[in-house]
Amino acid sequence: MTAKEIAEKASAIVVGERNEDYGSPLMNHSRTAALINAYVVAKVQGGPLEALTAEDVCKINILQKLSRDMNSPKEDNLVDIIGYTLNIAMIRDELAGRNQGPGPEASEGDSEDTEPAGEEEGSPEPEKIGPPGR
Repeated sequence: MTAKEIAEKASAIVVGERNEDYGSPLMNHSRTAALINAYVVAKVQGGPLEALTAEDVCKINILQKLSRDMNSPKEDNLVDIIGYTLNIAMIRDELAGRNQGPGPEASEGDSEDTEPAGEEEGSPEPEKIGPPGR
């Protein structure tokens, strides 16, 4: 499929089917923005916002599906919500496995080259996001 064909297909879907299913982009994305804003405010709880995590992205995708379903309930939205919820469980399982460290056969102090949980390569500490000077 060419770029022009992809653009024409996307336009037909967005202007037609999706617009009918989810409402106008302004209404749909405004509702989603309100849900995400509420989520971010709850996450911050008065402090600086930490970088969003993989789990946060799943939760935001769930909010998008809820917003769409509020306009036009569809089975697909429910299936996707369950899928994102399963993704959250899988993410938590994977992170728990990374944070368990050496098995019971290793005694304390046997593995000096092991980094503390949450500090292994590829798992940086979330950065703080906020206005300058905070």
